Amino acid sequence: MNYFTAAAASAPWARSALATVALLLFVGVDAAQAQAPTLDRVEELVRDGRVPEARMVLETWWATERNTADPSKLERAIWLRARSTPQAEQAEFLFRRLVREFPDGPYAEGARERLTMLAAARSRQPDSQPANTRQRSGPERQL
Repeated sequence: MNYFTAAAASAPWARSALATVALLLFVGVDAAQAQAPTLDRVEELVRDGRVPEARMVLETWWATERNTADPSKLERAIWLRARSTPQAEQAEFLFRRLVREFPDGPYAEGARERLTMLAAARSRQPDSQPANTRQRSGPERQL
């Protein structure tokens, strides 16, 4: 009895994992390739409306691939991260990074447009209201 058959006999999850690997090898797909996150997969998930899942795949790609990725893939990953983040401040940071690090790249113009939209939205939302327009949250007190 080898390690794999012993593990499969002792743990149900091991049988499932072993069956998955066997199936992938049977259909001719390399298990490592099937598990590797790709930027194409991220865009496919976004198109399908599965943005939270796309963010998870993108973060996995970022953690495992960014240090060895060529500049064009890194630029694309930054663009995808900026577009998929729910925080405006983080998106702005990433769009600025694109413009700064890849000023002539294919995503730079789009990043500039997004930065303009973010600035316009920020100017429409004042940080504080003038004193005479503040709404009071209770009965006014007369002194």
